[in-house]
Amino acid sequence: MSSTNPLSQDQRVVLFHLLESRLAELKQERLSQLHGLTQVESAREVLSDDADDASQRASAHEVEAIITEMENTESSEIANALGRVLEAEYGICVDCQSPIPYERLLLEPQAQRCTICQTTFEGKH
Repeated sequence: MSSTNPLSQDQRVVLFHLLESRLAELKQERLSQLHGLTQVESAREVLSDDADDASQRASAHEVEAIITEMENTESSEIANALGRVLEAEYGICVDCQSPIPYERLLLEPQAQRCTICQTTFEGKH
């Protein structure tokens, strides 16, 4: 497979800005979910609520925990991509070493795999 990276410097700059913007969005979403509180303050508030509707709150907190985990994973992937975006291997599939199409990176700039390899990866995990 080819390891030539067809991404131009201008394309890398565009992708860098997309990554930065998405990371800022995730941070803002996290702040709004916590209603301006730190995670510790939010947890303290939850614990201090009375137990009358504890089962309903528990379900809501499970959903919030799943969303938070997904956002943390995405934030980590984006931070990783920000560190790689100007390096030669950014935009090269980690599995087959083929270039990841720019159009795919525009949609998911933190992508580490081409569509075929990502589909295979998801099927195994």
